[in-house]
Amino acid sequence: MSVDHVIKEFYNAVWKATYLMKTLDRESAHNVIKLFNTYLKKNGVLVSEAKHINEAFHTALEKGVPIYDALYIALAIGERAPLLTLDEKQRSTGLELGIRVLP
Repeated sequence: MSVDHVIKEFYNAVWKATYLMKTLDRESAHNVIKLFNTYLKKNGVLVSEAKHINEAFHTALEKGVPIYDALYIALAIGERAPLLTLDEKQRSTGLELGIRVLP
């Protein structure tokens, strides 16, 4: 489960790896995108970021995390789901708010 913003984030990461970092060639980039879309169709649950944007904005202002990170925190709170993150600030904020954080 994720906010639908994850699609833009994922595509941007593939663009960055291809265009800026040159760690993926274009064919590989297209294959990664195809795999991502296949995964989304079979396993993905996307929630509109609009559903959680107000809570995310409040969290961003109160805790000093970017709105992008706060969206995932708000989703975890709203859906009573764990937060999966490797970002230390996002992790500590989630824990502070009583969210189960993985890993």
